[in-house]
Amino acid sequence: MGVGSSSGLAAGVLAAALLAASCAADSTSASDPQVCGPDPTSQPPEIGDSQSTAQWITNDSGTDDRFNLYIDVANLQDSSTDLHVEVDGQPALAIRVPGQTDDCMVTPVYRYGLAVPAGDATVVTTADRHHDEMTVEVVDSPTWIVVELQSDFALEMEHFDHAPGWD
Repeated sequence: MGVGSSSGLAAGVLAAALLAASCAADSTSASDPQVCGPDPTSQPPEIGDSQSTAQWITNDSGTDDRFNLYIDVANLQDSSTDLHVEVDGQPALAIRVPGQTDDCMVTPVYRYGLAVPAGDATVVTTADRHHDEMTVEVVDSPTWIVVELQSDFALEMEHFDHAPGWD
């Protein structure tokens, strides 16, 4: 079960959406890309002058032994959203996360891996006018943070000490 700064209800809703039947993407706009499906085929574009330390990981590649902190990002909105992630005050990720198509039953999840020194790590995420912060204990075994971007709701992060259900 997830442990974090928000209730498990949002994670349960997200997990249910991610495990639903798949659908096909049918609309894409150059200014506001939209996707559909559990395993996105392209990486969200990096924004700004970010020196991202997080590495994009596809579901095909699975976990990687050199990473001990995974950031899973799901955008439940139909419009793309800029997301910034800092770990211990250092920029780790700055991306534009595509929105999903209106008829999509499966929310794409974008996974990024980081190699973080063992100990407590403070993770801060910012999207639009919202931000969330949590401190997680990082050890040799992987830990996951799920970032949910939702219309009309504050940005939410959940911490998992096991792979989330959509793996």
